[in-house]
Amino acid sequence: MALKTKPLAKPPPPPSPLTPDAALLGPRVSPIEHMQLMSSDVWENITCDWLYSLGLHARIEKYAGSGDQGLDVVAFESATSDEPWDSYQCKHYDHKLAPGDVWTELGKLVYYTFHGEYSVPRKHHFVAPHGPGTELSKLLHKPERVRDGLLENWDKKCRAKITSKQAVQ
Repeated sequence: MALKTKPLAKPPPPPSPLTPDAALLGPRVSPIEHMQLMSSDVWENITCDWLYSLGLHARIEKYAGSGDQGLDVVAFESATSDEPWDSYQCKHYDHKLAPGDVWTELGKLVYYTFHGEYSVPRKHHFVAPHGPGTELSKLLHKPERVRDGLLENWDKKCRAKITSKQAVQ
C-alpha cells in the first residue's frame, strides 16, 4: 500500500516590523529612552511637571537660563513665603553625572548664598536622566568630601565660571 502524501502548506510570512503605527509614530521607545532624547529646556519643564505631580510644594518656579545664578527649578513649601525652599539643578547630559559635572553648580550655590542673593536651600537636588555615576553618588553621601572636593576644584571649575563679571576668589 502506497502512502499518500500531501504537500505541506507554506507558512505565512512573518509580520512586518513596520506597522502603520510605527510608520506614523516611529519605533517605540521606553520612557527612560524618551527622557534621554529630550532637550534641556524640555527636561526642565518635565522636572517642574514632576514636582507639581508630587504635591509636596505649594509653589514651583523655573529660573533656568543665562543669569540664573545656578538655579534651574525652585520649589517652595509655602505659596506666600520664600522659606523653606528646595533647589533642583537640571543636568540633561548624555552620561551619568560625575563630580566634574557638578563642581561649578555647587560653586554657584556657595557664592550666591554667601553674597545673600538667596538663602541656603533646605535641599539641593541634581535631576539627570542618566542619574549620578558611582563616584558622584558616593561623594554626595559624604558632605566633608564634597567641601574638600569643591575647594580642590575651585580654581579649575569655579573661579572663572560662576559669573562673567569677575573671577571669584
